[in-house]
Parts: sequence; structure tokens; C-alpha cells
Amino acid sequence: MTRKPVFSRVVVAAGLTLGWQATAWAQTIGYAPDLQTPVPTLSEWGMIALSILMAAVAIQTARKGGSRILSAFLAVGAISAGMGVEQTMVKTAQATPLEQMSIGSGGTVDLSGYPTGMEVPVQGHPTIPMRIISVSPSSDTTVQSPRCTVGLAVPAGGLCYYRVPGLG
Repeated sequence: MTRKPVFSRVVVAAGLTLGWQATAWAQTIGYAPDLQTPVPTLSEWGMIALSILMAAVAIQTARKGGSRILSAFLAVGAISAGMGVEQTMVKTAQATPLEQMSIGSGGTVDLSGYPTGMEVPVQGHPTIPMRIISVSPSSDTTVQSPRCTVGLAVPAGGLCYYRVPGLG
């Protein structure tokens, strides 16, 4: 009779231990479509065209003997608008696996199985901006930004980063 209680206690302890480990390994990010209204912006080519137009107006104003202050403001505006455009010809390659928010109506990204401390890039839906609604467990501090946190709006095709937390 003494064996049965000892055996059942061992089975219960093992089950609780395995249950705790299974929940510690479960890592998910919940997401849903971002329902906020997008703000219209210019593409990089639109910014380049605008800066060329502003530079042409600045040159024309300076040639006609107009206000030097106005032409200086237009020239500075054209330069700053042109410099604000990001023109990177070579993009950095991602050597780590890439998880994706692939369901347009929302869902979860399962990050189970990645080793502790690994920084996993999570890509947003290709055409729909997504908002992160849950992160379980919370991500450790990431090297790259933005970090996948609750409330983060991931633009269409954009990335956020999740660092697998340690078990301690």
C-alpha cells in the first residue's frame, strides 16, 4: 500500500513539471488588422520630384532678382527634402528565420521552438497593416527595433523583433 501513494505522487509531480515546461515554451504573438486611418504620404520618388521642383523654383526666383530670402528658404527646403529620402541600394540580409503575420483577418504567430535568447524577426502581412494585440510571454530587450509589444502597429510588409526570453 505504501507504493501506490508514492507512485501517484511521482506521477503528479512529473505531470506538473511537464505542464510547467510546456507553458514556458509556448510563445505566441496575437495580431489583428490595424483599423486606424492611414495618413497619406509621398513615396521616395514623390519626395525626389518635390525637391527637384522646389530647387527649380528657387533657381528661377533667384534669377529674376526676387527675394533672396525666399529663394534661400526654397533652396534649403529642396536640399532637406532630398536628403530626407532613404535611397539604400543594398538591403541587409536576414540570416535568421522569418515568421509572418499571414492571415489578413488576424491570428497568432507561433514562436515555440526557438532557443532562448534568439531574436526572431516577425514580418507583418504583405498588404494589410497589423496591430499586435498580445505577446506571451513578453519579449526580452531586442538589439533591433521595433520590439514586438502589445499595441505596436506593424505596417504592411514591415518587421518587428521578438527575443525569446530565458526560463529563469
